[in-house]
Amino acid sequence: MNHSKKLPQMSLHIPPKMWHQFYRAMLDARTTNEEVIGFLFCKRHQVSKQQIRYLPQAWVVPSADCYERQSASGLVLKQDFHHYLIETFLAKEKLDVVHIHTHAESGKPEFSSVDDHYESDYAQFLSSHFPKKPRLISGVFDETLQQSQFRIWDRKGQSFEPINWSQSWFELTPDVNIPHQTDLMFARQQVFGERVQNQLGELTVALIGCGGIGAIFAELLGRLGVKKWVFIDHRAADWGWVVFDVWQYH
Repeated sequence: MNHSKKLPQMSLHIPPKMWHQFYRAMLDARTTNEEVIGFLFCKRHQVSKQQIRYLPQAWVVPSADCYERQSASGLVLKQDFHHYLIETFLAKEKLDVVHIHTHAESGKPEFSSVDDHYESDYAQFLSSHFPKKPRLISGVFDETLQQSQFRIWDRKGQSFEPINWSQSWFELTPDVNIPHQTDLMFARQQVFGERVQNQLGELTVALIGCGGIGAIFAELLGRLGVKKWVFIDHRAADWGWVVFDVWQYH
């Protein structure tokens, strides 16, 4: 009989507006093909015994003058800037940290052996220097920030496991990749441009009331390209208004 304890499902949820700002700042921080780094500082939310969410409260993308070294093969932050981040967000605010960096390549990125070594040491540093023992979540993106992998380290820095992330408070997807082509079913809407169509597909829309009028709005927005929904309706008189479904169109 297997008596091993089932680990809780952990996920990282970045609000769409915050992700867009962070994404733009990461792209703007690179002048050629050098690696860039960014930080998200999160609160840990225990949804249930088997579900934990990390919700960002702040983000920082260092400017070029915050690096001692920055190139296509790696980067090093200045110690005084790193100390500022530690004191502001970990020591005072007691937040967990998401460490995101890019690799100067296109396609599905992989964590390197250098990433493994650095992140292992950093996870141990966080655990040994702060009473709350903040967790380290790390993410690696390709140079266009379209494809990624995320993982979360244990507090001893000895092992890690994949962690799902989402650009939403509600939806959870194993990986978030910005599509390269507009869906064929929306091809007639090319006048909007592919970027606008992709943004419509990433929105999460809450619909309060799913009767005659609400159903019409849902159909119209769905035809425009909205795919992620939170439906709220009056299921029974004694329940009041309740969220009864979170749904994503594929």
